[in-house]
Amino acid sequence: MDSSKLFESLKKIIKAPINETFFLISGGLTAFFLIFILNSGFGIYSTYGLSNDLIKNMMRINMTRGAQVALHEQILAWDKILIYGYNYSDFQKSYHEFSLKGEIVQNTLFNLKLQSSGEIDLIADIDRLIVMHKSITSEFTAHIVHLDEENFRNFNEKITLTKGKENELIDAITDIAQKIETESERESVWIRDRSIIFLLISSVFLITILIFYGRRIGAKLIENHNFLDTSLSVSEKKYRHIVEGTNEIIFTLDNEWRFKSINEAARTNLQIDPEDITRHNFTDFIYDEIGDNITLRQVVLSRLEEAKRELAPIRFDTLLKTPNLIEPIEFKVNIEFIEIEGYIEIIGKAAKKADDRFSEFFISEKCEYSIGNFLFTADDISHRITGNLQKYLDKSDINLIRLGLREILINSIEHGNLGITFKEKSLAIIEDTYFDLLNERQKHPDYKERKVQIEYFITPSKAVYKITDQGAGFDHKNTIPGKLKEVNDNLLPHGRGIHMAKKIFDEIRYNDKGNQVLLVKEFDLN
Repeated sequence: MDSSKLFESLKKIIKAPINETFFLISGGLTAFFLIFILNSGFGIYSTYGLSNDLIKNMMRINMTRGAQVALHEQILAWDKILIYGYNYSDFQKSYHEFSLKGEIVQNTLFNLKLQSSGEIDLIADIDRLIVMHKSITSEFTAHIVHLDEENFRNFNEKITLTKGKENELIDAITDIAQKIETESERESVWIRDRSIIFLLISSVFLITILIFYGRRIGAKLIENHNFLDTSLSVSEKKYRHIVEGTNEIIFTLDNEWRFKSINEAARTNLQIDPEDITRHNFTDFIYDEIGDNITLRQVVLSRLEEAKRELAPIRFDTLLKTPNLIEPIEFKVNIEFIEIEGYIEIIGKAAKKADDRFSEFFISEKCEYSIGNFLFTADDISHRITGNLQKYLDKSDINLIRLGLREILINSIEHGNLGITFKEKSLAIIEDTYFDLLNERQKHPDYKERKVQIEYFITPSKAVYKITDQGAGFDHKNTIPGKLKEVNDNLLPHGRGIHMAKKIFDEIRYNDKGNQVLLVKEFDLN
């Protein structure tokens, strides 16, 4: 089962519809944002324009109000001159105020005229008011001079002559103020109405685009959904046909090596219900015979963790057993780590190791291997060098020989090449630091290049295995009996491997140095 290829194929199947949908969505969103930007720009422009016009109109209205106030104050100064003019100090003060307010009115009207450029009718009204104000101010100034010359004896005459003339000025400036206010309101309404009309038109256009693209996108998404459902349904049927139609056990695991799923082949090969598989851990099924060394489950688990860190596929031979099986069954196990959209899927396959179809033609073999200092390799090689024994022995005897060889190989790695003493291993197992010690020695420059040499030959009458390590050796004549007594007395979890091998093989011989052992198994030809 190759999930990555299946996934890539599925992407190719739906690639074209997805591209078309992407185009529709992109086009719709682009149109939406363009309209949004246009609306925003026009809104900013309208607000800016409206603000400028309002500020300009407010300035003109304030100027007009200022001119009105100054005119009223000028008229008030004229009234004071008529009433209190006989008092010379009051006369001077009122006359000064009359002249000052007159200048203010003229200056304000002049500035108002400048602010009203382009409005011809309003400018004409302001010009008429300026001329009228100058004329009346000059006339009142002449009356003031005449009053002073007559020592204010003729003030009743002046009151009669000037009565009501200021009303023309007041009416004229009030009329200008009303015109400016009316024009300001009219412009504000026009800007507001223009903005509303534009926003309405753009909103209708935007809604039309959304409806148009929305319907097309919705239809395309429904089409893609149906297409994808159909494609996935076909792919699922193909997947189920491939996975469920094979005799190989195909399974998935989580990061803690617990089963997530398994195909029907588990029922046939392991006699376990696939529906109950999630209650089990993969390492629970590894058959671990009682041996001299650290358990095979721990070795396999250590290798699995290393493979997961490196995302590297792992392949090994092992015996699997479930509570429903009488005897363990040998499987070839492949586990791969496949990354799918940032998620790591752990997919495994276990194929029953079938009898070699050429075994009936087998007569003999002779071979040599040189392996590194990895316990996992020791277990793997023990399967390889016992594979052809099926021609002369039954499976139970082969499993025992493989077990004995594995124990001797692990001894050669641990105590031979890596120099781990019996006490060091015992303490590490108790403190649960065995694999840390093992990894440290495997990387140590004094030990990492050492190899274990395996030579063997199989004939119709016997199998002979010679295993040589590059360690310092040991005193096998005196050490082995004493070690067995220490193991039994202290109930240690290891130390029985050599004694187990003696019961399995017919002959075991060490060289004088103790770094080479010869194991012989005679076949019962009867």
